[in-house]
Amino acid sequence: MSIDRIKEKILSDAKLEASAIVGQARSRADDILHNANERGISLVAKAKQDGEEEKQRVIQRMKAVAQIDARKVLLVDKQALIEEAFDQARNEILELDEESYLDLMAKKIVETGLLKGELLLNDKDRANRGQKILDRVKSLAPDSELKISDEDRDLIGGFMIRSGEIYINGTMRNMISEAKEEITSQVAALLFR
Repeated sequence: MSIDRIKEKILSDAKLEASAIVGQARSRADDILHNANERGISLVAKAKQDGEEEKQRVIQRMKAVAQIDARKVLLVDKQALIEEAFDQARNEILELDEESYLDLMAKKIVETGLLKGELLLNDKDRANRGQKILDRVKSLAPDSELKISDEDRDLIGGFMIRSGEIYINGTMRNMISEAKEEITSQVAALLFR
């Protein structure tokens, strides 16, 4: 599965989930506004003797506070939804079929431009996929001089490259973080139109 298809899937899944969460957030916001209106009416009854002008000021203040609170609730829910979309993306990448995962790792390694040194993987990938990844890298970059490190890294997925004092971070966490910087505004635009 290509990164673009994964991004499309993320955006599609996120849009569906966003609709439900936004509906809940709006319902909560309506409740906040409703409660604020009731409280405002109660205060107005007590302050009626102070005149109509004071009554209007109290109602307006309460509505403004309720609207701010409602926006805060909605913002928190939107941020949580965006985080969840990226978590789902990471999980989908980690659950790619073997061929797609190997292709993705090889492509990302070649994209680093550092093709000399040690390739560090987690213990599972090193044992089961390490040589396959190197073979794919060689097919894309025949001049590659990467070797699989004997050292395991505690990675959820992805890789690191060490060449002397230089380290390249191609971990799944880092890939998602970079994608997040690039497309968060697009995800938010699709989720919260």
